[in-house]
Amino acid sequence: MLRKDLEKSILHRDTVRYVFIGFITPMVSSINMLYLIHIFHAGTFSKTLLGVNTGIAILMGIVFAFLFTRFNVRANMGFFLVFLMGSVTSLIMAFTTSLFVYVFAALISTFGVFSVQSLQPNIYGFYPKKNRGLHFVKGSRYQSLGLIVAVILYGFLLRKNDDASKYHIVFIITAFCYLFIAIATIGFPSVEVLKGKNVSSNFKDMFVILKKDRGFFLLELSWLFIGIGTQMIMPYRANFLAEDQYGYHYDAQKILVLLIFIPEVVKFILTPLFSKIFDGQPFHVTRIITNMAYLAFLILFFLSPNLFIQILSAMMLGFADGLANINGTLFTHKIAKRDDVSLYMLTHRFILGIRSIFIPLMGLYFLEYSVYGILATSVAFIILSTLLFYLNIRHFKGRM
Repeated sequence: MLRKDLEKSILHRDTVRYVFIGFITPMVSSINMLYLIHIFHAGTFSKTLLGVNTGIAILMGIVFAFLFTRFNVRANMGFFLVFLMGSVTSLIMAFTTSLFVYVFAALISTFGVFSVQSLQPNIYGFYPKKNRGLHFVKGSRYQSLGLIVAVILYGFLLRKNDDASKYHIVFIITAFCYLFIAIATIGFPSVEVLKGKNVSSNFKDMFVILKKDRGFFLLELSWLFIGIGTQMIMPYRANFLAEDQYGYHYDAQKILVLLIFIPEVVKFILTPLFSKIFDGQPFHVTRIITNMAYLAFLILFFLSPNLFIQILSAMMLGFADGLANINGTLFTHKIAKRDDVSLYMLTHRFILGIRSIFIPLMGLYFLEYSVYGILATSVAFIILSTLLFYLNIRHFKGRM
C-alpha cells in the first residue's frame, strides 16, 4: 500500500475509534462514579479506587507495550485486545450486583480510553510531521461530536438518579462501542509497539533518558506539578456536584452537562485553533496557556455556586482539555528523534500513571475535610509548574 493510501486508511479507522471513544468517555469519567454514589451508595474507599482509574490504566498501557513487544504482538492486534477487554468488562458492569466485581470491572473498562496512548506513537509516525497536529485534532473533533451526542442520550436516560436499569443500558452501549473500535483498529498497520530495542533495555532507558536529557527531566517535573494541581481534585468533580455535603446535590443530567457536554462543545468549536497553535507555535507556548486555563477553571468551579460561573468554568475546562490532549499525545514528536519517540512517550506515560494514582488517593480525603484547602494547594502547584516550565524553555531551543 502506498504511504498516502496508508495514511488515509489510518485516518479513517482512527475516525471510527474517536467517534466511539466519544460515546465511552462519559461512562469512564463520570457515570461509573455516579453509579457508585446513587446505586451502590459506596463508601470513600470504593470511590477512591475508582478515582485512580486513570493512573492504573496509564500504567497498564506501559505494561501492555512491554508485553506486546516481548511476545511480538503487533500494535494493531494490541489495540484489538485492549478494546475487546473494555467491551467484556463493560458488559460485566451492566449485569453484576457485587460492589467488588463492579469496581474491578470499572477499572479495567477504562484501559481502552487511557492506556492505548502507549501503543500509538509508531502509528502516528505514519502521518507527515507538518500535519500531525491537524490529523489529531480532526480525530478529537469527531470524538467531541460523538461525546456530545452521547451526553444528550445518557442525560435523557439518567433522568432519575436511582434507576439502575438505565445505567445498565449505558454500560451495554459502551460495550458495543468498544467492540466496534476493536474491529476497526485491527486494520491499523502491523508495526512494532516499541521499535528497535528489546524490552529490558527499554525499561532501563526510561530512567536513563531522564538523567541524560536534562530538559526532558525538568519538563516531566513541571508536568508532575501541574498533575498534582489538577489530579488532587479533578477526578472528584462529580462527587462535588452530586453529594449533599458540598451543598449542590445536582442530578445526573446537570452534572453531565457541566462536566462533559459544555467542555466538549468548546473543544469541538475550537479544534482548528488547537491545531494551528500546536503546529505553528513552540511547545512551551501551548503548555503555559494550558496551565493558565486549568487555573482559571479550578478557581471558577470551586469558588462560586452561581450557574453562570459554573458554565464559564466548564468552557475554560474545554479549552484547557483541548490543548492538553494534543500536547500530551504529540509533544514527543517535537522534542525527540524519530527512533526515540516511543521511549520518550513511555517515560512520560509512566510518570503520568504514577502521579495519577497517588495524587487522587489523597485528593478525596482532603476534599471531604477542606474544599478551600485543597483548592489553594492545587492553585499553588499549577503556578509552580508554569514557572518551572518557563525557566526550562532554554533547554529546548532548536528542538521545538
